[in-house]
Amino acid sequence: MQVFSPEIIEEATEILGERGEEVRILAGGTDLVVRMKEDAVHPRALINIGRLPLDYIEEEKGRLRIGALTTLETIFRSDLINSYAPVLSYAAGQMGSPQIRNLGTVGGNIANASPAADTVPPLFIYNAELVLVSQRGRRTMPIRDFFAGPGKSYLEEDELLTEVILRKREKDERWFFSKLGQRRAMAISKVSLAFKGIFHQGRLNDVSLALGAVAPTVIYAQRTAILLNSKPLNSELIDEASRIIQEEAEPISDIRSTSEYRRKMVGALLKRGLMEL
Repeated sequence: MQVFSPEIIEEATEILGERGEEVRILAGGTDLVVRMKEDAVHPRALINIGRLPLDYIEEEKGRLRIGALTTLETIFRSDLINSYAPVLSYAAGQMGSPQIRNLGTVGGNIANASPAADTVPPLFIYNAELVLVSQRGRRTMPIRDFFAGPGKSYLEEDELLTEVILRKREKDERWFFSKLGQRRAMAISKVSLAFKGIFHQGRLNDVSLALGAVAPTVIYAQRTAILLNSKPLNSELIDEASRIIQEEAEPISDIRSTSEYRRKMVGALLKRGLMEL
């Protein structure tokens, strides 16, 4: 098996353009290497992108730009992310062990297209955009439009995910991120929920909600967000929101959990978070 180690993006996209369907991208390797050892994937060649200049977090005119090779541990510990996108920082800190977080990258977590990817619900509620580069040029895509199904995305065979762009949080924004797994730590999510909104004089505004591991892809809970917007936050509204978000979830039963449990826990996690607000 051939292994390419390009040092510039143009070299990587040239290889992808010539051999896109034959190669797999190797970033941190926390997923791909395991799957190769399990004989689940059989790439003819690998492109090790670890040398590309894609490890950065930058502030720019009300936005944050995060390189695709930025590790989960870097995101967790970044002062910029903690200040301006705290949901993402917190979620990254909940993932795996320190060893995994020091290898795993935000680009890999997105590109794997797992419904249980913990960085993706926070990126949904921040309206993140993805920068995709090929020899044909550069395009941006809202992360909410990126996923086609479990393990599937609209990333073309000759494209490389290079950057994530998201807007900074508002000054009065309140947020929470909750997940449930088989264990308290180092477990794939059975259910995850990311929430943000501006809480003022007992009302929520600009509410955004995203759910992981309860549908074929991460989903934006639009009906629940609309329900919560601009209304007094009280126990009756919270109970109704808990009911609606369970209807928006589309869970399945698998080795990690049942669909019934996932649906009920979506409502429970939202209710607990809103009660804390």
